[in-house]
Amino acid sequence: IRDGTPQVDVTDRTVTVHSGGAGGSDDAWAQAFPDEVIGHSYADHRDIVNTTGRKIWEDAHLLSDEHQGKYEDATKWLGKNVVSNPEYERNTRKLMGRNWEQVKNSDAVIGIIEGFAKPSEFGTGNSPKGGTGYAVAMGIQKGIPVHVFNQETGNWLTWNPDSKGWDETSVDDIPHYKNFAGVGTRQLDATGKAAIQAYAGKIKTFQKAEPFEPFF
Repeated sequence: IRDGTPQVDVTDRTVTVHSGGAGGSDDAWAQAFPDEVIGHSYADHRDIVNTTGRKIWEDAHLLSDEHQGKYEDATKWLGKNVVSNPEYERNTRKLMGRNWEQVKNSDAVIGIIEGFAKPSEFGTGNSPKGGTGYAVAMGIQKGIPVHVFNQETGNWLTWNPDSKGWDETSVDDIPHYKNFAGVGTRQLDATGKAAIQAYAGKIKTFQKAEPFEPFF
């Protein structure tokens, strides 16, 4: 430390990707970063596809007040209701607890979405369709950068906390994150997979480029 400012070790070129071990986008993130992914999961995780870097959390941890509070907050932001069907409630709550564990440990969220829900369906039109919306909402509520690739339109978007909306961007403008949540739809198509590969390629190039520069 010098003058109260932490010094960044630019020689440490490792990154950490917090994923969820499911199919589609989670699997693609794990394949893109096989040595650097943490696959957040739990013992009876039915949707597990890729076990690379799998980290199994105890049910009690994922069902804690902290984790469930974040799930309920995200649900409100999305304009949805918490799942109350006894057949699905416990597993859904564990999945949402897993989502928070990914976001909680990250400095940014990067996701692949199928599109946005219409305002008439729920929310304000800023809500991504499907389960990915919960991780996105958690990242927004945590106050960290959130970037999504929209498979429906084929473009990248970044959440703007000032306007409370999405600004169009490109993969070139997304910072080189050292520690991020890689999330997204299970219905990954060719454009979404290419988006993950484009960001992964950007990171890998940055890791090797000299002189070394600090990650975001």
